[in-house]
Amino acid sequence: MKSECIHDITFSDPEAVARKVRSYIPFYNNKRKHSALGYMTPLEYEHKTAYTQ
Repeated sequence: MKSECIHDITFSDPEAVARKVRSYIPFYNNKRKHSALGYMTPLEYEHKTAYTQ
């Protein structure tokens, strides 16, 4: 997340960092594919595992 979201960006204040991170979280959880999850998003993985147990 650090390398994709806030690395090499200069922020004016701590709240600016918080806003950037908060705006990144939906992408990270709902759209970004994770290799450790078989190239599914965390949301896809959660749905798959919740309904197969």
